Amino acid sequence: MEVTLNDESKYGIDWSQLGVMFTSDESFMTDVFELGFNRGGAIVRGSQTQFSAMLDFLKTQGDVKVLSNPHLTVMNRQSALLTVGYQFPYVDIDGVDRDTETNVTTIGTSIRRAVLGLQLGLTTQIAADGMITFHIVPTLTRIQREVDLEIPMGIRTQAIANPIIDLQELATTVRVREGDSFVLAGLISKIRTISHEGLPILGNMPLLGNIFKHIENVEQTTELVIQVTPYIRDDTGYSYDESG
Repeated sequence: MEVTLNDESKYGIDWSQLGVMFTSDESFMTDVFELGFNRGGAIVRGSQTQFSAMLDFLKTQGDVKVLSNPHLTVMNRQSALLTVGYQFPYVDIDGVDRDTETNVTTIGTSIRRAVLGLQLGLTTQIAADGMITFHIVPTLTRIQREVDLEIPMGIRTQAIANPIIDLQELATTVRVREGDSFVLAGLISKIRTISHEGLPILGNMPLLGNIFKHIENVEQTTELVIQVTPYIRDDTGYSYDESG
């Protein structure tokens, strides 16, 4: 999920406002909880799923967009990779060759592709007691801007545009029980958009041009939130030994 943070949460999601809801088959609710949670967070009884409850909380922090809601099947001690995004083609320079006899400069180029968006790599291991260990690496990439590379061509230069790619990545290891969820957050991005509006010619006049044009500078802060809920599936009747 990608959360476009509001002004109150522009420095990151305030997790102290998260309320925990639990379900019970019993008709009563415990009166006293010997548990301190998020320095003042609430614990209430409810019937929502973990995913729905997380969505409701994140909506209090800003606008929420679900990037993906996949279901992956991973064998024990194996890895999986999820990619949500697109491939961005760009020109890469392999080399510059100049013929001294003809004074002709040749630029060797190739088309490369950068993966932009979200990539999530994970490796799982199931222990004999049913606990699941995850090594998980989320990576977020996007184009920050483009720059012109100046290639010397004798007495002149040739400009080739290349992208600068913004990269955010974290890696961690967590251990959870089947059916429990864990959340990864903290990958915060700031996106600035500058729009120009104005009358032709008049808007380009020195000094007086400011009267006939309008420049809007909008900055958005987004945070990536990943929620993972594991379940153990065994269709073969295999029982785990002490090594997992």
